Amino acid sequence: MLSAEDIAIMKQMQKHAKQLKSLRGVFKEIDNDQSNLVSLEELKEALKEKKLASFLESMDISTQDIWTLFMVMDSDGSGDVTLEEFVTGCMQLQGPAQSIQLARMRHEHLKTRSDLLHVGAEVKAIRAQLYDLLRGCPELRL
Repeated sequence: MLSAEDIAIMKQMQKHAKQLKSLRGVFKEIDNDQSNLVSLEELKEALKEKKLASFLESMDISTQDIWTLFMVMDSDGSGDVTLEEFVTGCMQLQGPAQSIQLARMRHEHLKTRSDLLHVGAEVKAIRAQLYDLLRGCPELRL
């Protein structure tokens, strides 16, 4: 006999499976050109229809900031959202409306960190070039 906990887990798993199926169906509806990719424009168009907005809001995903929503879903930064990115993004964003703001901050943090690492590497390379230049020109030494 199943315990109450087992039943609750099974219900949660069924709910999760239903959401995944629904998200896949929604993605297919948004993908107007059947490219298996969703652009920002396709997402904007789809959100004009109340069906998608209502569906996302039923998952507690805010649709007020479409650009941020798209940016968070586009995890590889390609400019298009794949089915996997869409499903994963929606599942991660599910919850209170503040989750999109947290996801945006996380995305910006990762981007900023990447940019800083790149700048640091460039500064290191420029410093090495400057030292090489100074070694070759004794009159420039202080």
